[in-house]
Amino acid sequence: MATFGELTGCLSQRHTSHSPLNEDIVAQQAGDGHAGKLGGRMAEIEQKTKRYPTDLTEEEWARVRRFLPSLAKNGRPVETDLREVLNAIRYLARSGGGWRMLPKDFPPWQTVYWWFRRFVRRFMFQTIQDVALMLDRERSGREASPSGGVIDSQSVKATEAKT
Repeated sequence: MATFGELTGCLSQRHTSHSPLNEDIVAQQAGDGHAGKLGGRMAEIEQKTKRYPTDLTEEEWARVRRFLPSLAKNGRPVETDLREVLNAIRYLARSGGGWRMLPKDFPPWQTVYWWFRRFVRRFMFQTIQDVALMLDRERSGREASPSGGVIDSQSVKATEAKT
């Protein structure tokens, strides 16, 4: 089975973006110009340095961020870096650790869990996989959607079994 990083590597630029970049959010919340420049420089250095093997690369992040939910026009602004949330989710999926065992390098586990539940409810991970699969099928010269399927006799019998 392909990893999340491999799947997101298959995405093309055809999908339209419907959410602003997290960098714009950070820039709006920076305050005065000097602190924003310093914070931006440190953020760039941190993004170039991968802390864990599961962290998103720049290319993966560029392809995945368009699938993230857009900001609401009303209500509290998003203060959490969604890239770090995705890094935390990937870390948990790869390591098999529990939510409460999330390293301190990531946002609090409650925040990561809240965003994970939101992504699952919106079928974000399924959407990314579906788009990646369609693009991969097109690259190999097949139709984006399969035209047929195979059902073996055991699966048919199992659905008709009497209890």
